[in-house]
Amino acid sequence: MCCKFSPAQCWEVEAKAIRAFLSALGYNPNMPRPLVFAPEDFGGVGLSTINTEQGVDHIQALICHLQVDATVGSLLTILLRTSQLISGFSTDIFLNPHLDLQFMAEFKQKWVCKVRDILGSAGAKLHLTDHWTPSAN
Repeated sequence: MCCKFSPAQCWEVEAKAIRAFLSALGYNPNMPRPLVFAPEDFGGVGLSTINTEQGVDHIQALICHLQVDATVGSLLTILLRTSQLISGFSTDIFLNPHLDLQFMAEFKQKWVCKVRDILGSAGAKLHLTDHWTPSAN
């Protein structure tokens, strides 16, 4: 399920529960937070932040809906093609999440901007097959 909480809102919700989680898991509730969210392979607890989970849900929802031949998938395809056109870039906007497209929020493209922000913060790219990009033909 996708939510649209800001990172600050996620942290506010998370901060209230993290001490209880750590105690329940047998860890010191005052443990430094970078260690709490560090991978277990590096000696951390391996918990994920709510903001990270929200981002994963956004990407999963996009991929799942695009794979299903249904109305939501078709509408998302239209949204993505429209967003690509509005962006004015000939390169795929999900393969280049570092491109500044914040102006697209004015065109009600906030969901697309959120997915791109998630990809950019993770240093990730999303290759969508059959994703339309303008050509110079």
